[in-house]
Amino acid sequence: MSSSEGFPVSVLESLVCECPVVLSNIEPHLDLADGKDFINIVDIDNLDELIEIILKFKNMDQTKLYQIRNKCNEFVKNKYSGSTMQKKYI
Repeated sequence: MSSSEGFPVSVLESLVCECPVVLSNIEPHLDLADGKDFINIVDIDNLDELIEIILKFKNMDQTKLYQIRNKCNEFVKNKYSGSTMQKKYI
C-alpha cells in the first residue's frame, strides 16, 4: 500500500498483465480508479478491509475473475497505450 506516489506505473503494469489491484486511497490511485468498478480502493490504515478484498478475490468465481482481469487489461490498453498517449500529447 502506497502512502504517496507520482504516476502509478507499477499499477498500470499490473493491470495490463490482468492482475486485479487493491490500491490505497491516495490521489493518483483515486484518479486512476475513478468510476472503475474493478479497481479496489482502501484506506491505507484499514487492514481489515484490505484482507476482506484479498479474500474476495481468492474465493471469487473463476468466470467473474476472468471478467475483471479482462477489464483491467482493456482499461490500460484503451487509455494508456502508446498510440493513445501520443494522441493526447499532440
